Amino acid sequence: MLKEHTETMTKITDITHKIKEYSEGRINAQELDREFLSYMENSAEYRRENSSTLGEAFENGISDRDLNRYPYYYMSAISKLADDPSIMEDIVRMCLDDDNLTKENKYYIYCQIITFKFVNKEFDTSEIKELLDDLYEDIFNDYLKENMDLCVPIDKSQRNDDLVIILIAQVLGLEHGPTKTLFDRASVLQEKMDKKVFIINTADVLTPNNSVPWFGAMGANYVEKYSDIDALEYNGVDFSFFQCPRTMPDTGIIRIIMQIVQEEKPWCIVSLGTANITADLCSRIVPTLTINLGFSDLAETRCQYQAVGRDICEADRQWMSKHSLPESHYIESLFTFSLKPQTLHLTRKDLGIQEEVPVCIVIGGRLFAEVDDEFVRLVLRLGEAGIHVAFAGYFGTYDDFASRYPKFSDTTYNLGFVEDILAVCECCDIYINPKRAGGGTSIVEAMFKGLPALTLNYGDVARSAGPEFYVTDYDDMYNHAIKLIQDSDYYQEMSDRSKARAALVMDSETEFVRIMNKMWSDKGFF
Repeated sequence: MLKEHTETMTKITDITHKIKEYSEGRINAQELDREFLSYMENSAEYRRENSSTLGEAFENGISDRDLNRYPYYYMSAISKLADDPSIMEDIVRMCLDDDNLTKENKYYIYCQIITFKFVNKEFDTSEIKELLDDLYEDIFNDYLKENMDLCVPIDKSQRNDDLVIILIAQVLGLEHGPTKTLFDRASVLQEKMDKKVFIINTADVLTPNNSVPWFGAMGANYVEKYSDIDALEYNGVDFSFFQCPRTMPDTGIIRIIMQIVQEEKPWCIVSLGTANITADLCSRIVPTLTINLGFSDLAETRCQYQAVGRDICEADRQWMSKHSLPESHYIESLFTFSLKPQTLHLTRKDLGIQEEVPVCIVIGGRLFAEVDDEFVRLVLRLGEAGIHVAFAGYFGTYDDFASRYPKFSDTTYNLGFVEDILAVCECCDIYINPKRAGGGTSIVEAMFKGLPALTLNYGDVARSAGPEFYVTDYDDMYNHAIKLIQDSDYYQEMSDRSKARAALVMDSETEFVRIMNKMWSDKGFF
């Protein structure tokens, strides 16, 4: 036992030295992660069995004040490698009580955890959600204290009812779902509702600014050239535009945006996404509507209103009560889409897909994190029944599954990233969906091309699909896929229903206009 403890402490000392080298810029984040893994037993079972002991030893072994932020690296590593959500809970509790962290440090940790749990559903627990809500409240209040002088409400009698500002945390290309949603909403406001739209990219998705040593730290794409332009064009329409630097959430830049709001006096603000510090602060000046891009769940917001793509539940009411938000805060809605236009027509030969076999398609930008062994076993069952499966999107773990399941590659196709997904859907027969939080656009793309869709009642895909496309589990998904292939009348019926559902959820003009009018007519719209 003493020997094991000594070996553990030796590892901790070595790892701490490496973290210090990282903090001094002598090694980068990827090198630090590799060094850390070299000190760990290469066994998930070992990590699970020893995670608590190692975590406690590491925390107790640090006495140097210069290392006060380093436990977050070690604890995030153990939590991820051991698949242990309880350690992630401990991280948030520690972060809440840590006076050595700045609000920017805390926001960095918050964003890392939010993104990680989005793609790792076992970490999406009620306890972690509650703790993260407390952490965001703590962060927001710190920013609020610094900017109270600008939080002066402007009465609607003094505001410009022709101007709406849209805030979003990331703007990329049209292959990026949130950017497509941005242009969709902006177009309705400007073309159908006669509002002048000013888009601001707050650029605070997984910002590298004020980082804390963190295992497997995730980053986000940022289009540098957008910082040099003052307008974006979409379908022949120009929108005024400003992109914040990657230093966000920077108090100085936030104050500039708040000053713009004070000077321009927009009729309202629309915030696309969740946990947008800038939007929440600006909502103290003019009424603000939050639309969560993960629309099947509540957004983390302190704005007056939010549109949610599902019915209200008791947990929602409890959250609103906790934050003293009225019932009118919650606007039940149907999240709508516009799709990137199809420009190609492909054949199965073009894609390397076998002719004369039924093919299911799985679409996603994070298939490497969303496809698990349980879903692969479903795919293998479909293969045995003569139904092939094509994966379209980033699926870096495909070869790993193929090596562990020898028959997997016999009836599957790894198409990789596809620019024209509608052209690929034309070559397939059925859409199937692994259990995941995101992916809401993908099912609309498939239904638009008439593919019957099968999804569990979970996440954004289910909300896009609607109940008539739900299955209870993967066994049920398998049975429905078999029926669709064997019963041509049933297939045609579900194909027609898919097209009808796609038309409904692509009618942004009707639904978004309704949402905006509901907010504008509310008695709390000051």
